[in-house]
Amino acid sequence: MLGVFKNGIVSPPKELKSPNPNQSNNQSTPLQAFLSSHQYNASSISSGNNASLAYAHSSPSLLATQRLYCSVDDVHCIFLGSLNNVCALNKQYGLAKGTNESMFVIQAYKTLRDRSPFGPQGP
Repeated sequence: MLGVFKNGIVSPPKELKSPNPNQSNNQSTPLQAFLSSHQYNASSISSGNNASLAYAHSSPSLLATQRLYCSVDDVHCIFLGSLNNVCALNKQYGLAKGTNESMFVIQAYKTLRDRSPFGPQGP
């Protein structure tokens, strides 16, 4: 897996150095190199010019599987596959009609995360 982030979004480890310090700070160069070296089993996702993620699949059959990416309130989700009952779940939980699987997972995560500070009180 490869992650390329714009300066200022993530602070890289001080041990991480570019092999070619004269190379321009261009996000597409490492991403293109990664994709070309895994041209038959790789996928990539970009969030504007701020971040790019690329990953190589261990099985070519995973390339045909639906992938959905969503980012809401600094929570990011890549959902692999599909839910047969996403419409019913959206209706049950009062979510918008267009909510897809990755959006649903983020909403579920945020709900559980926000409940944890207000969990059961001790005696």
